[in-house]
Amino acid sequence: LQKALAINPGIIDANNWLQNLFQKLGRPAEAHDIVMGMITRDPLYRPGIGNAINSFINFGQQEQAFVFLDKIRQLVPNNATIQSSEAKVRLSLGQVADSVALIESAVALQPSNSVARQIRSSAWMNSHQYERIASEGKGWRPVLALAVLGRNEEASILAFKRADKQGGVATLFTYLNIAGRSDELIAYLEERWPNLDALRADFPPYGAIGDFLMLDVALAYLRAGNQQRFDDALEHVRTVHESLLAQGVNGSIFLMHEAAYQALAGDLKASLGYLNRAISQGWVSTTKITLRWPALSPLEGNPQFEAIQARMIEHLNNERKKLGLEPVST
Repeated sequence: LQKALAINPGIIDANNWLQNLFQKLGRPAEAHDIVMGMITRDPLYRPGIGNAINSFINFGQQEQAFVFLDKIRQLVPNNATIQSSEAKVRLSLGQVADSVALIESAVALQPSNSVARQIRSSAWMNSHQYERIASEGKGWRPVLALAVLGRNEEASILAFKRADKQGGVATLFTYLNIAGRSDELIAYLEERWPNLDALRADFPPYGAIGDFLMLDVALAYLRAGNQQRFDDALEHVRTVHESLLAQGVNGSIFLMHEAAYQALAGDLKASLGYLNRAISQGWVSTTKITLRWPALSPLEGNPQFEAIQARMIEHLNNERKKLGLEPVST
């Protein structure tokens, strides 16, 4: 791809494929530079729009995202892709009610738009509309929604189905830790991979999100008292996260994963700092944060943690009120 682009830098598809490869290699900063070039050359290139929005969010550049969307909105008004992109940006800022309104409109404009339906599921998740997610949600989200609703048998069936049929191992691992079934996570892993390097070869960390798969593996081995495997998993996470921090990644989902890493590593002060940054950016978790993020359990009872959680719930209820929904609490 680099050879092709050296001959003709304007091949837009080759640019997109190359940035996707950089994401798979854990080099989102290089991917970001390519995406910015893509949208400068052709702001209406459909794959470039979604990739640009994701990249802006990952690097905390939401204002630049709004400028970009305002530019292309003039060219294609009342467009589902633009509306869903703006919904995603607003969701990343904690503007949940505005995001829900935008994404509902986008899906109404183009019901077949699978990306818009994924974003709608995220907007429902952040507004705690779990029943809607359980019945109509996309991707991994119905598993978590079912778990929050206490429908654990359904959640378990769906999580194993995603892992076995769709490669959704990360969803399964997250669910098993949430459900207190970390021993099953370990059994599933060790039946299929001889070591963590083999697991990593099949599931490399993508982009700027963070090493969520190995975080769940580390938590499971910590609970099992397997210090060697715990240290191995945590070292995988440390390598990935140090690289992302050095590249300037600043998205709230990565900050949450870094908070989880620091908690597992025993640095609770650093964990609280990253958690506070994520919540301050507008991140919304389950009302009891440790339900979704059990690695943060050592923070429970800490006054700073409880204050952060209370602030998140207050923000969530303000957004739910705008949507005509009842308030929620822990």
